[in-house]
Amino acid sequence: MTETGLIVVKWSKWGKHRLYVNTADDRTVGWLDVDSGEPTLDMPELKPDFEAALQEARAIEETVGYVPRRTIADPVLDLAFRRPGEHLEQQIAAASEAGRELKPAQPDFPGRRAYSAMELGVLGERAVADELNQLVGLDPRWAFVNSIPVGTHNADIDHLVVGPGGVFTVNSKHHHDGHVWVGEDALMVNHVWQHYVRESRSEAERASSLLSSACGIEVKATGLVVFVGLANLTIKAQPVDVEVLDQTEVVGFLRDQPQSLDDGTADIVLRSARLSCTWR
Repeated sequence: MTETGLIVVKWSKWGKHRLYVNTADDRTVGWLDVDSGEPTLDMPELKPDFEAALQEARAIEETVGYVPRRTIADPVLDLAFRRPGEHLEQQIAAASEAGRELKPAQPDFPGRRAYSAMELGVLGERAVADELNQLVGLDPRWAFVNSIPVGTHNADIDHLVVGPGGVFTVNSKHHHDGHVWVGEDALMVNHVWQHYVRESRSEAERASSLLSSACGIEVKATGLVVFVGLANLTIKAQPVDVEVLDQTEVVGFLRDQPQSLDDGTADIVLRSARLSCTWR
């Protein structure tokens, strides 16, 4: 990140197209006329940072074919090749390096040893990613991104799915041989109340806001809570704006969604979703 933390903002109006470079407190450093390539610099003392910010914005365009509406001028990563569970894997590695022991989540889980909650989370995300790979194999108009880091407080989105049926955030929950009951916003796992519906709704709302800002168009994401490894799932009533599913239902549910995105819009959303700067 540059010392000034510059921000690049895409601007189009009255037939003119510019990239404005601003400071974090919204002072204009300068701008680039996209059509002529002519820069205008209001803060000559920040010329190196101004040029670096523009260079990165254009590099993103060359990589994914789209300049985000708002791009922070620090290293931008393409998230397309993130592994399912990668965010949790990083936390597990950090705990190991710090000498912290991960407590077993389910001592009777089959295997050589009991898994911790984070390790179960990784296995759950991998299982859901397998289902999503099947979806893409059946209909290549669908695509997804795994383990998206969001914000600066160690949050992530397990999977973001984009296709003709819309945009979906997927929260994977691995409860081996678990018993789940759902009644609208009320959800219990093994007779213990959980906040999964509320968390999924909040995650979808945050994704909607960030993607809308990055794409320059309104994007509406729907939250999915997807369970892995259950003994049974009892749905008395689905939540109004969140869907609770077993992993085996994911492909059918998404394929059954009525078309709400054309190919061009879905492509814009996916390209923005792949950029790490979208989620900061």
